[in-house]
Amino acid sequence: MQPFRSSISWVITPLQTGLLGGILLSFVSFWMFRTALNTYVASQDGTPFHLSIIESAYFLPSLFFTLIGGQIADSDKRRNSLIILLLIYLALQLLLGMHILLLGYSFVTLALITAMLGVTGALKNPVTELVVKDFATDNINHLISGSMLAFNLGRVIGPIIVGLAAIQCSKASIILVAAAINLPLVFILLYTKTNQDGQRSIQIEPDTNMKRPISSLVVITSLYFICSNLLWTTLPFVLADLPAYATTVYGYCFSVFGLGAVAAAPLYPRLRRSLTFTQLFTISALFYSVVYVMFLSKNIPLILASVFLAGISMTIFGSGISSYILEESTQRNGRDMSILITAMNSSLAFGSLFLSALVTKFGIGIGVALTTTILVFIIPLYSWRYLNV
Repeated sequence: MQPFRSSISWVITPLQTGLLGGILLSFVSFWMFRTALNTYVASQDGTPFHLSIIESAYFLPSLFFTLIGGQIADSDKRRNSLIILLLIYLALQLLLGMHILLLGYSFVTLALITAMLGVTGALKNPVTELVVKDFATDNINHLISGSMLAFNLGRVIGPIIVGLAAIQCSKASIILVAAAINLPLVFILLYTKTNQDGQRSIQIEPDTNMKRPISSLVVITSLYFICSNLLWTTLPFVLADLPAYATTVYGYCFSVFGLGAVAAAPLYPRLRRSLTFTQLFTISALFYSVVYVMFLSKNIPLILASVFLAGISMTIFGSGISSYILEESTQRNGRDMSILITAMNSSLAFGSLFLSALVTKFGIGIGVALTTTILVFIIPLYSWRYLNV
């Protein structure tokens, strides 16, 4: 048993633990805010169209502002920039919560404030990734997996808090609390020192020494996220063909996905030590192809198992992306990270539209056949041919 325990041990310092704790709280805040806002809009005679506008208002800015965030991340003052962005984000959440509390429902105002939050979030995401690297010594992959673990725990914990708090508290109060939960990360960044403040543990190399091809990873990332999103756009329709009680499974699937992602996070550092990036991305793609085979079984236990595997696959792939960028010592880590984030968001937005239209026209089977072909053949072969690291 000892080798197994050592394989998933977390080799992180107390300072890094504090950072990951602050990041966890910020993700809890995000999911609390998102859940509370969506349920509030829905409760005010909102339609699915209204909710889609709110979602788009938050996520569309990432297509345009993430690259700017990458430039900020590559600057010497990125930690100070992250503190400022966190405070702006917190202030906007407070503004939205106070507006609901004092002035009531105004869809246009909520959408505008949400869009400003989306811009701020797009700017701070790549900066956060690079600040995590500044806290690393020789354990960058442990911090990457820890950050991924924090994200998925936040996705599970945040909505649960909202569900419990909504019994006694208003949505405005929940949003105000969500804003305050960002403060610990601000304090941690204000009162700690990192490698950026003194001796760097990672030597910065000139841009010309960039060894890992970013363009190939953009292609692989785009293909993977296009395929992965088909699960969520078709799952409600697969469940609709099952007995009536099975439709409640859809709500459980998000938690099961999060549990799979959480389960994979502690194992990632060992996987990274043992496998190349090509092997990591190939395994992730093959995992998701199995997801679709189990998914079409229309058997509830197998569907839940497939969603659990999807969570594992997503954690391995997402952590692999971060390692691919952050393990390289170049002066453009932030730029490269922002390119990958933009590729992910673009794939989720436009790729899902294409696949959804295809499935609507020709049926779920065609969509699954196409995505399985991409996952089983195209991504592995492309990785071995053009990535090969």
